[in-house]
Amino acid sequence: MNHNVKGMVLFFVVSLLCLSSVAQNKPEDAAKPSAEAWLALVDSGQYANSWDEAAQTFKSAVTKDQWETAMHTVRDPLGKLGTRTLKAAN
Repeated sequence: MNHNVKGMVLFFVVSLLCLSSVAQNKPEDAAKPSAEAWLALVDSGQYANSWDEAAQTFKSAVTKDQWETAMHTVRDPLGKLGTRTLKAAN
């Protein structure tokens, strides 16, 4: 095999390996770190920051004041989070 053909074959194999690893990544895997970071804000009582970091659709549904009031009413009485485990990602 000449040098150019070897280079093309190597490029092709590396490209296939890269595409294979990308294809195996599910959207849920990409979303998990963002969701965990956002939940960490909520769990630590940083409700205003969690609203700031939320998606626009969330912000359109609830104002920052409404969110903070709701979290103080609902989340605060639960106390400090013990553990959290992802059960499913659909």
